[in-house]
Amino acid sequence: MRAVRVLGDERFTACKQKINSVAAFYRPEDVSDPTKRNTLGPRFRALDGKVEAFVEAITEIANTVRSAITEAS
Repeated sequence: MRAVRVLGDERFTACKQKINSVAAFYRPEDVSDPTKRNTLGPRFRALDGKVEAFVEAITEIANTVRSAITEAS
């Protein structure tokens, strides 16, 4: 929750959209809504053939969170 607050609506939504570009972690109607924080919890099969894209998305999101926390400090 701290990271979500520090990110702010725009960056949080961008992170959700990034991870959803790999697999459906958020419902289509929730991915652009910054108030929706629950994921769908996709099955591991959803990532079949997408592991590299998943790792890249998670790395980008982690860097975004680190940057936001540094800015907030």
